Amino acid sequence: MLAPSRVWVVPTILGVLLVAPAHATASAAPTAAAPTTAAYVANRDGTVAVVDTATQVITATIAVGGQPFDVALSPDGSRAYVANHGHSPYGVDVIDTATNTVIAVIPISGPAMEAAVHPAGTRVYTANRLSGKVSVIDTASAAEIAHVQVGIYPYAVAVTPDGGRVYVANLGGTVSVIDTVTNAVTATITGGADLSDIVISPDGARAYTASRARGSVSVIDTVSNTVVATVDLGGSPWKLAMAPSGGVVYAAPYDSGAVSVIEVPAALPAAPRRTRQLRPPLCDPLSP
Repeated sequence: MLAPSRVWVVPTILGVLLVAPAHATASAAPTAAAPTTAAYVANRDGTVAVVDTATQVITATIAVGGQPFDVALSPDGSRAYVANHGHSPYGVDVIDTATNTVIAVIPISGPAMEAAVHPAGTRVYTANRLSGKVSVIDTASAAEIAHVQVGIYPYAVAVTPDGGRVYVANLGGTVSVIDTVTNAVTATITGGADLSDIVISPDGARAYTASRARGSVSVIDTVSNTVVATVDLGGSPWKLAMAPSGGVVYAAPYDSGAVSVIEVPAALPAAPRRTRQLRPPLCDPLSP
C-alpha cells in the first residue's frame, strides 16, 4: 500500500474523523498498473462512502452493519475491514475494494469502535468498548480466533510496524499492550484520561495517545512502555493521524475547531510541540 499523500478531515455526525487515503489496487493481487486512490469513510447511517481522493467525489456507497465507526485497510489495499458498534449481532464487514462489495461479515464478541490490521495482513484487531475486549480476527478464515481482556472501555487500536505488539487506548485512562504471538496483555500504561485514539510512529519507537478530557496528546516510549512527554493542546483532541515521515502528528478535536499540528523531534528528550493549527471548512466535503 502506498503512503498517503494527505490527511483528510471529514466532519461527520460523530464529530471529526481523520481519514488517511487508502490506495486500493484494481484487483486483490498487486499489479503493475497505477493504483486507484480512494478513501473509505464510515458513516453513521450504516454505509461506507468510497471517495476518489483526486477528485473528492463519492464513487460508491456500500451498505454495511449497524453504525460503522471505523475502516481499516489491508496492507495491499485489497480489503477494507469495517468496525461496527451498532446493534447485535456484532460483526466486522469485509469489503473487496476491487468490486466495492461486502464479501463477508465476521462475528465478534462485542460492538467494535476501531480496527487495525497486522502489517502482514493476517490479523485484524478491533477495540470492543462495551465488552472491554480486543477481538483477534484471522483474515484467512474470516473468523474471530481470540478475544483479549484489556482496560476499561477500549476505544482505539494500533499495531507496531514489526507486527509484534498491539497498543490499545482505553477510555478509562490506560493503554494496554498485547503480544501478538500469545494474545496476552504484557503491559499496562497509565497516563491521560478519556483516551480516544492512538497512533504509532513508522519506526515503532513511539506511540501517541489523545486525551479528550485533559486536552492533550501523550508520547509513549515503546521500549520502556512509559509516558515520556505530553503536549497540551487545550480543547478536546479526539482523533490522531501521523504523517508518513513520522515527523508530524495531526490532532482533530471532538467538536468543531482547528486541527492541531504537532512537530515531532527526531529524538527524545526534546519535547514535541504544537506549531500551528489548521481550520478545515465546516461544510461536509463529502456532500454530492
